[in-house]
Amino acid sequence: MHEGHSHHSHEDIGDVKKSVALLTYMIEHNRHHADELHELAHTLEHQGQFEAAALIADGLNYFRDGNDKLEAALEQIQTEEAK
Repeated sequence: MHEGHSHHSHEDIGDVKKSVALLTYMIEHNRHHADELHELAHTLEHQGQFEAAALIADGLNYFRDGNDKLEAALEQIQTEEAK
């Protein structure tokens, strides 16, 4: 499936604590960026850039959906680890 893929070794991703830490960090990092983008959309609205603001707002929905999936993955990892 991953033949020729040398981005990382499987030992690097095998540590559950590292995976949990990375996902936790990324989720918070993404939330921060989502907040910034939300503010940008409001700023653009106030500047009369309604189409750009709407596009950012629409993009934020995808951004948040992706983050929801990362949170679900984190919960799954933690549930499996607790067994």
